[in-house]
Amino acid sequence: SHASDDKFLKIFKETPEAIIGKAVRLELLNAKDHLEDLFKATSGEVYHELKSYDAQKVWGFQEEGPFDTADAMRKSSVFQTYQNEAAFCIRQNLNDRILG
Repeated sequence: SHASDDKFLKIFKETPEAIIGKAVRLELLNAKDHLEDLFKATSGEVYHELKSYDAQKVWGFQEEGPFDTADAMRKSSVFQTYQNEAAFCIRQNLNDRILG
């Protein structure tokens, strides 16, 4: 539809580095745009329609996490990248919610 065309054109203009798929898009991870919602989505607490869960199931494969606060997440290696590295946030296209 024209509405979705307009939406994706706007996303592309604002974040040309994003990788856009049919259901989700990958955005370069940054604290300004992603920290609060990423913390909420991975903390184990209720997040939109998701019920609470064991956050260790999300973070169990990582060296750090789960995090007690968003600030602790910001200071962790999650938001630290080095030259020639990239980290991405997964955002659902349907409702623009962060999934991980």
